[in-house]
Amino acid sequence: MNTFRLLCLFFIIGQGLCCRTASAQQLSLSQLVQLSRLDTDEINDYLVARNWAFDGVVKASDNYDKTQLGTWIFKSTGSSSYLGAAARVFLSRTSGGSINILYIVTDKKYFDSIKSKLLISTCTKLFSEPSTECVGARYFCSDYGQFMCVARTCKYRSHRVSYTITVSGKPTTSE
Repeated sequence: MNTFRLLCLFFIIGQGLCCRTASAQQLSLSQLVQLSRLDTDEINDYLVARNWAFDGVVKASDNYDKTQLGTWIFKSTGSSSYLGAAARVFLSRTSGGSINILYIVTDKKYFDSIKSKLLISTCTKLFSEPSTECVGARYFCSDYGQFMCVARTCKYRSHRVSYTITVSGKPTTSE
């Protein structure tokens, strides 16, 4: 009888750890807004505690007006490469001083979860943002304090589809 209980306990703990690791890549809209208000070291602590790994700083280029402050990846497949990551978070500061959190996932259910929050909350769709590789919309939200959010679905030359959410704690007219 004790052996059966012990096996059940190991099964339950194993299931809990599996599920916690699998869902650790999922960040909610409120978590993204919260992250956009933290310092870089606090963001790192928050993500690392949820099995994310700091991946370094991407240098700004001439055609990119943001200062990159850090990149984190979530590796659910055991891949150590940036492209093999199940999810990525980019932290940047615009020339106007606002902090942007760019959350990229390959699993549409995480994107849909955030987008549904945008549609049922006090967010107002400002306009659509089609581009060469992405289609999406920009929202202004008063939930959790005022912030801007851009939700996009992107298909790149590699034919890989990614879903992106950008949260900026300070409204701007362009990213």
